Amino acid sequence: MFNKQKEKLKSQLAAKSYEMKQAAKEKITDSLPDPVKKVADFKEQRALDKATKYIKIDVAGCFAHQDELESLGTLNPKFDTNAPGTQYKYKFPTDLTVNLEFEPTNEHDPHAIMVKLNGVFIGYVPRAENIEIGKFIRAGKAKAITAKVRGGDCSYHMNGNKYVEPNDIECFVYIYHK
Repeated sequence: MFNKQKEKLKSQLAAKSYEMKQAAKEKITDSLPDPVKKVADFKEQRALDKATKYIKIDVAGCFAHQDELESLGTLNPKFDTNAPGTQYKYKFPTDLTVNLEFEPTNEHDPHAIMVKLNGVFIGYVPRAENIEIGKFIRAGKAKAITAKVRGGDCSYHMNGNKYVEPNDIECFVYIYHK
């Protein structure tokens, strides 16, 4: 009986210690200037990547929302120049706000989950995965949700000639969990 109480106290102490460290970390990062804050955020994201598992979702319907996806990016000044290597037309931020919204009134799929980046609708969770993802999110198992946008028109040089290749912009959503 004494060992059980001892273990319970140890776990409570560990939890309190963790909370105090997190509070101190937040207080420190709030007082940092922006460039240092970005480095801290990047390190925190890498720690999140290493510490947890994630589900990668290829957002369905991005081909129909290319204009909306383009609005999230900024034009790459090197795109139409003689810069070496492959240059994409748009650069996309890595800190996009991701919202997954249930859409039970969808006429094609009552389990549909809309994907919005910075409030802009860009597609859906694929039909084959939306029931499982919906249960996962409703159960509160998702610790963080991020998105990566890439692709689009690209230019590259080969044998002294410049080529521009039209491509669709695609989006991937990552749901982190333990």
